[in-house]
Amino acid sequence: MTSVLADFYDGGFHHHGPGAFGWLLFVVLLGALIFGAVALATRLFGSRSHVTPSQATPVLPARDSALEALRLRYARGEVSREEFLRVSADLGHPGPSEEGPDEEQAT
Repeated sequence: MTSVLADFYDGGFHHHGPGAFGWLLFVVLLGALIFGAVALATRLFGSRSHVTPSQATPVLPARDSALEALRLRYARGEVSREEFLRVSADLGHPGPSEEGPDEEQAT
């Protein structure tokens, strides 16, 4: 009876070590502890790579294929400046200013 009590108070291992199950349980618990610490640190301190809406890349407006075609025709010389301005205004685009490039730099 005393040897049973001695085994109980000795942890039941009786100087043979914890065995394979004991080591497996140790590794699993250690991994859970490390995972929990990392998860807690991430939640508390947060990731520094968050992008706020003000830092996000602006969304470019959709390109108007009709206006692009008009610009190409104007660049090729197929339409006059007056016709380009009139049609671009009809398409809802104000077009370039009435001043020439030299006049813009002078102001």
